[in-house]
Amino acid sequence: MALRFISNSCRANFLNLNRSFIYPSTFLRVHTEASPPKELLQNPVLYNYLIKDLNFPEERAIRVSNHFRYSNTLEQAQSTVEFLKSFGFSHCHIQSAVQVCPQILFSNNEKTLAPKLRFFQELGFSGSDFGKLISKNAGVLARSLDDTLKPCIETTKGILGNDGNNKDLIQVLLRCNWVVSKKSNARIVSNISYFKSCGIDGDQTSKLFKRQPRLFTAPESHLRAIVEKISEMGFPMDSRMLVHAIYTVGTMSSKTLEKKLDLIRSFGFSRDECLEMFRRAPMLLRTSEPKLRCAMNFFLDTVKLKKLLIVRAPMCLMHSVEDRMVARYRVVKTLMEKRLLKKEPAFLYVLQLTEGEFLEK
Repeated sequence: MALRFISNSCRANFLNLNRSFIYPSTFLRVHTEASPPKELLQNPVLYNYLIKDLNFPEERAIRVSNHFRYSNTLEQAQSTVEFLKSFGFSHCHIQSAVQVCPQILFSNNEKTLAPKLRFFQELGFSGSDFGKLISKNAGVLARSLDDTLKPCIETTKGILGNDGNNKDLIQVLLRCNWVVSKKSNARIVSNISYFKSCGIDGDQTSKLFKRQPRLFTAPESHLRAIVEKISEMGFPMDSRMLVHAIYTVGTMSSKTLEKKLDLIRSFGFSRDECLEMFRRAPMLLRTSEPKLRCAMNFFLDTVKLKKLLIVRAPMCLMHSVEDRMVARYRVVKTLMEKRLLKKEPAFLYVLQLTEGEFLEK
């Protein structure tokens, strides 16, 4: 019986092992936390290089090395790494770039990579900015220079207008590399046309694009939903502040937006008053919750400001609490105590003075 049991057990183990080879994904799932089974590796030389030199996670190293299973030597990969170093990229930049876009390891250095890298250099990329662009957005090196990169850059330059030394262009590309893709370029053109129909054009478009380029790469339906939401909040569509409202609502979820409004309401303001504050200063809702709470406490408890005045001048909540609100309040109080002022000035007036005007007075 014992012999028969052992025999059956061995037979079962053999069948289970056999199934794992028939269904390799099952076998991989069981063993990924340990060193990967050599039977699944079709290019162990590349796998080891990705792990040891380029700091790849094991599972990704398996997928990439198997995808490039016909590259039996490391000559091309090592040559590409050295080529990227010649452009001033650090090893960390190269590690990140290859993890984002592994195929660049097997691109032709002079014919494929060099023209694109030199193109970005001519735009003004250098040093840490260049390393940051390539390390996080290496996919741009896999796109066509003439069919994609150049047309997209021309579109972006057209939006930014007079951009000395391409400083704004560099910042836009660092914030959102999606602007250099065919699909996004078509969306950008379409969205600019939509913004124009809303009365946002010229300098306003340029400023919004610099601050939030991702908005321009979103589907037009997404922008229409944002504008509809703003309209529901009672925001006039002919207001010059519309662009600020779009920027505010477009950079936060509906949940976060409602949370900010609820925070203001918790200080005794009605929802209509909250929306009035938003219409007067849409940037207010981009203020962090701790700062909003601190500013509200200061005006209501310390300054004893009437709520109606805050509703009419919500911009006051956006100043620095310690460096501006509290500091100027103490100065005014000290001057009053020393009887150097005939009449205490309205604090909101004091707050809106520039630093130079305040010091002069």
